[in-house]
Amino acid sequence: MAQSNNDYLDLVRTRCDATKQLVDQQRRSDLVARINKGRAYQIIIDQQNAFSLRLRNNKVSADTFDHEQAAVQEGVNSFRAAYDRYDDSMASLLSIDCKSKPQDFAQQLVVARSLRQIIGNVVADTDTELARYRQDVTNFKQEIDRLGGKVTGAAQ
Repeated sequence: MAQSNNDYLDLVRTRCDATKQLVDQQRRSDLVARINKGRAYQIIIDQQNAFSLRLRNNKVSADTFDHEQAAVQEGVNSFRAAYDRYDDSMASLLSIDCKSKPQDFAQQLVVARSLRQIIGNVVADTDTELARYRQDVTNFKQEIDRLGGKVTGAAQ
């Protein structure tokens, strides 16, 4: 085991420049994905806000939607925080001289990988919340259809 660890560290040391180049490319690619995902989330949140506002303006309870919207917003906030931690870890990784400190580089690489996995988990959790919201909207639409579209907002 010790020999394989030394072999791994020697590999890190000898392929340092190429590895750093790949890490930098991955970081740039992840940044684009983060920007696109962040924009998509913001569009969804804006639409959720508009929908809740429209419901309230029509004197229809938006509590269910507001609850799900809050869960989605929490997921988006977690996504942003997780990405920031990951990006900071990638910056730290790239600042390490892997030729002279291959052990430090390897350890930071493990940290960056685990933080990247956390982002994936947060995205999956947020997607689950979005699916719940969509189901609530579908159920609401079915209820409106069942009532013949005559939702007036009057006390029932």
